[in-house]
Amino acid sequence: MSSHQHQHPLDKIAGVEDDQGYRVGGFLPVHLGDVLGNSEGRYRVIHKLGNGVSATVWLAEELNNLDEAVGLWALKIFSAGLHVTEMSALVFLARMVAPHPNVLTFRGYFTVEGVNGSHICFVFPFLGPTVKQMQQANLDAAVKRGAAKQMADGLAHLHQAGFCHGHVADTAVLFRLRDADSWTKDQVYQTFGRPITVPVPVPCDNSSALPSSMPRYRVKAIDFKRFNPGLLSGDICIADFGQSFKIETDNPGMPPMKPTFLAPESLFNDVWGVGCVIFGLYTGRVLFPTLNESVHQVIAAIIDTLGPLPADWKG
Repeated sequence: MSSHQHQHPLDKIAGVEDDQGYRVGGFLPVHLGDVLGNSEGRYRVIHKLGNGVSATVWLAEELNNLDEAVGLWALKIFSAGLHVTEMSALVFLARMVAPHPNVLTFRGYFTVEGVNGSHICFVFPFLGPTVKQMQQANLDAAVKRGAAKQMADGLAHLHQAGFCHGHVADTAVLFRLRDADSWTKDQVYQTFGRPITVPVPVPCDNSSALPSSMPRYRVKAIDFKRFNPGLLSGDICIADFGQSFKIETDNPGMPPMKPTFLAPESLFNDVWGVGCVIFGLYTGRVLFPTLNESVHQVIAAIIDTLGPLPADWKG
């Protein structure tokens, strides 16, 4: 029996990347059961966790020398040839900043040579849903209070080390799962269901063969919005360090992040971002929403709510 289900390619579903991303310089074609890694660690893909503009994220079993599964890890595989700005931040954190339970740990990375080029792959712990994915869930007040405190603790730890996250948003804070370190593949499937695969559309020229740059199928990401909150451990983890920087030496410039989480006075205020995330966690709403991700709309909403900006903020 197949370990995954199929869905018709014309059904539009969330959690599936655009097939146009599979090209030279684009995504690595990944299939369930693929084994990736190097001499320092090998990982067998069992499910998909998500995707973005420049990367896909997979859930994988670590394999020992006997090909036995010994743990679960997340693999973030970047588009070929991409300059991964997150790399320097993660290496700095791993080497120079003491570990903290509410800050993502970086196990390492390896390179995969594929048909579309050379891909960097990060290895992270297997975490649960983001705050955004759980905003509509009926979370206990104690869980919300704990998450708010842990966000503050994690950021304080980074700031004391002279490091700014730069992109605190509801997609950059994840909940941990209870006993996830000991989960098996069967437990993953019992909890989230077996992977759903989506066949890649037939080429426009109606040829039977797919380009070598394409996977045989795409995989729908785990739908954490249907997730049972009872499986949360109560702990959170700050992740996504693509816009992070060392406070004293780096000049990061304008961050490509959602204006709804940008502080009006600095654009790099982690504290303001945490406040916005906590507001969403408690209310299920965005503090200062915008229709088209406009910084001007957000600032206007802030002024309407809080009054005029201080004179020395106006340029």
